[in-house]
Amino acid sequence: MEYAPRVSMRAPSDSRRGSTRTSKAADPATRSSPEAIPAHLAACIELARVAERQGHHAEAIRAFEAALANIREPGDAAYAPALLRWVGSCYRARGDRAAALDCFRASLCVARLQRSATDIAHALNWFGIIRQDQGRLKDADRLFRSARRHARRGGDERLLAMIEQNLGIDCNIRGDLRAALRHYRGSLACYEQLGEPRFIAQALNLIGLLHTDAGDWAAAGRAFQRSAKLCADVGDIHTQTMVEVNRVELFRSRGQFAEAREACDRAHALAVQSGSRPALGEVFRLFGAIHLHADDRRLAEHYLHLALDTARECELPLQEAESLRELAGLYRAQDKNREALAALLDARGLFKRIQAQRDLTALGRRLADLESQFHAIVLAWAESIESKDHYTHGHCNRVATYATTLARHFGFDEDSMHWFRMGAYLHDVGKTVVPIEILNKSDRLTPEEFDVLKRHTTAGDAIVSDLNFPWDIRPMVRSHHERWDGSGYPDGLCGEAIPLAARILGVVDVFDALTTTRPYRSAHSVAVAIAIMDQTAERHFDPDVYAVFRALVADGVFADLDAA
Repeated sequence: MEYAPRVSMRAPSDSRRGSTRTSKAADPATRSSPEAIPAHLAACIELARVAERQGHHAEAIRAFEAALANIREPGDAAYAPALLRWVGSCYRARGDRAAALDCFRASLCVARLQRSATDIAHALNWFGIIRQDQGRLKDADRLFRSARRHARRGGDERLLAMIEQNLGIDCNIRGDLRAALRHYRGSLACYEQLGEPRFIAQALNLIGLLHTDAGDWAAAGRAFQRSAKLCADVGDIHTQTMVEVNRVELFRSRGQFAEAREACDRAHALAVQSGSRPALGEVFRLFGAIHLHADDRRLAEHYLHLALDTARECELPLQEAESLRELAGLYRAQDKNREALAALLDARGLFKRIQAQRDLTALGRRLADLESQFHAIVLAWAESIESKDHYTHGHCNRVATYATTLARHFGFDEDSMHWFRMGAYLHDVGKTVVPIEILNKSDRLTPEEFDVLKRHTTAGDAIVSDLNFPWDIRPMVRSHHERWDGSGYPDGLCGEAIPLAARILGVVDVFDALTTTRPYRSAHSVAVAIAIMDQTAERHFDPDVYAVFRALVADGVFADLDAA
């Protein structure tokens, strides 16, 4: 069937995509009845269609190409656009998008030469499918609507039903489930009127997905059950694969993990049989998630990396982002906070790239969920740093709170404030390389030991340097011990050469150090801490930053934060 892969935008904590529906070749001709197909073409076409239904795409491609080679009479040329599309659909099912696009371009070119509105519509619909695969959703929507205009001119009811379904998929991606269901039901009604059981099965699969998203699990189960039966009746292995994939997600949503595993096994067997790399990648991701739930982290990591490799190989950015999100959950369970953060940042970049194509409500919700996951992982990482130092418990959290309060007075927008807080949490991440005996030494450090301690700034910078934060936190990590007069470390920066974020962080870092117990002394009161800071303020701190800080202290703002 010529329709786009559905990308489910369910609750971010349990999202998934029915990522690869391999297309069905339409009727053997676009302007003639099946009975009118010349015998020298019909045999090859039927052989190809049977092979495609069974998932033997290489065999189907050979048979379709044989039909193309058998075009002899001028009248035979009418079948060329459809044959080229069908070859392209087989290449797409195999994950070879470049070859598929070549076929669809050739089909469109021939259709335009023949001035066939229906064939033009089919080709444009396929281009929309490919663009949606790539996450280029604005382009996909434009192509689907153009295809619909041509299909109406050609009077092709089946194709109009396909495009109606694709528009429903588009609504689903944008999070408009009600509109999506309306499109799906309209498509289903048209297929039922046409008596097309294979298309009915595919429409029911999408409706089942939608009900799963909406939490109507009973309705979802009924739709999947009816779809699976129709798939078995007509031998549609591709839709049957995705029904099982989507049943996995339904069972996961209901907490039925044994049933989810059985459905995943069935989906895997079907994906292998069909030879669909994108479908197999989706199955790998689900296997990873199931093994992670079972706390089998070795197998979970194995399957999630397979899913990630497959998504990249087939150029499926949404599937890649979902695999990265699942992988971040695994790394977090393994206390690999840096790796978890790196995976989430990469997933965020992919989601942002896709969202930039269009205002996607559901992707916005998913990004918001990623932000909360960032916070949880960064906080866990900060706490793991503090666990080495018995005297700094809560230091990162307090410094982050103080620093963001102070930063609000210096023009940071809300998005920057979020990442500023992440940088404040991680400002001491380099202490992971400092020996515990130095961090917890009860006496003052020797000059040699202090030199070792100072390395935490450059070590921290190295740790975060290749994390793709959307806002640069590195100056906060590297430069928070620089001083206004140039006497700080590691680079001896002075004045405004010190990044503003580091200047802000440096003030509150000293304040928290003075007001908490250290290995070599008890905590100072706020008044004593301020008196000590006043003595060196001109040399150590940005005067503007320090003036705002002093005003906030005088107003009791930091005391209120501590109490809270």
